[in-house]
Amino acid sequence: MVNALCDDSKTTNMMEKLFAKDPITFYHSQRVGHLSKKFTDWLQLDLATTSNIHVGALLHDIGKLMINDSILKKTGPLTKMEYNLIKEHPNIGGKIVKPCSFPNSIVNIIKFHHERWDGEGYPKGLSKKDIPYEARLVCVVDAFDAMVVNRIYTKEKKTISDALQELLDCANSQFDPSIVDEFVLFVNKSSFEQDFFKWYHNNII
Repeated sequence: MVNALCDDSKTTNMMEKLFAKDPITFYHSQRVGHLSKKFTDWLQLDLATTSNIHVGALLHDIGKLMINDSILKKTGPLTKMEYNLIKEHPNIGGKIVKPCSFPNSIVNIIKFHHERWDGEGYPKGLSKKDIPYEARLVCVVDAFDAMVVNRIYTKEKKTISDALQELLDCANSQFDPSIVDEFVLFVNKSSFEQDFFKWYHNNII
């Protein structure tokens, strides 16, 4: 399954390391990559942009390779210090991929997918369109996946409908409102839910 993720050997190698480190983060990254690719195809973005968003989405959490397991896999609440360490993963990820000579758009996703539309995100506190488009898009997909799939720190997964409403509620604060509107339209297309769960069940443990 790992080798089927992407034709690029650099990406595959890093994803294999992420799988060995933390399968939960690996599968989350795989889902975000797949869903980002489907979304960009639906948006009819150009081939290079679609490809770069796919790779960047796959690698968006690659910085967690360097986060201690005691923090990354902790089931209880994080302390302030632990949370601050987790918040370093975008910067760490940018350093990990620097020798790979990826296009800037891929690196931007890794470094800026936790920035917020209102400027209250991290690591730079960028706002609105100062945040690269690709990072704004993956931010929405990342949040959607975190809401609809059970993960260690998720209290209770949401239905697709409830997750979309949460995105809409947080548009103009956490998320780019235009991307949220487009994502909601994408998800509401007739075959999305069937395709979504079919792919997840076939690819996720």
